[in-house]
Amino acid sequence: MSSTGNPLLRINNGIDSLISKHGSQKAADLIEALSLESNPQLHSIDLQKYIIAQVVEIHKIQQKNLALSRTETYKKARRTCFYLLKIHCNLSAAKIKSKFPKYPYTRNQISADIKKMQNIVDLPAIDKHHHQHYQQINDNIVKFKNK
Repeated sequence: MSSTGNPLLRINNGIDSLISKHGSQKAADLIEALSLESNPQLHSIDLQKYIIAQVVEIHKIQQKNLALSRTETYKKARRTCFYLLKIHCNLSAAKIKSKFPKYPYTRNQISADIKKMQNIVDLPAIDKHHHQHYQQINDNIVKFKNK
């Protein structure tokens, strides 16, 4: 049986190729994002609220200031939150913007923040402390989703 006919072998080859091109962390994020699309329960408002609550708790900030504060702590928390909402809930920048109606910037800024966070995820040395917060929140989200 050829590899083109065997779906499991094609999946395995595709995963190997994805990891070699993008790295294991990004490959895992992509696979997870794809699997979310088929499970509408994981798109729930509960998961979105949980993500925001985890960002607030781990970054030790006040939720009421999350959208507006210009301090570096809040900026990092926002980036983390936007990125996790994108990855775990498959929300677009427009939908993320609707979650934070007081956020004074455009969807383009949200997309830029998501890209900045993706850089930190891909290269933790950029900001080790921020990456540790992200990793802790992400681990908590994975546990929450597996309940």
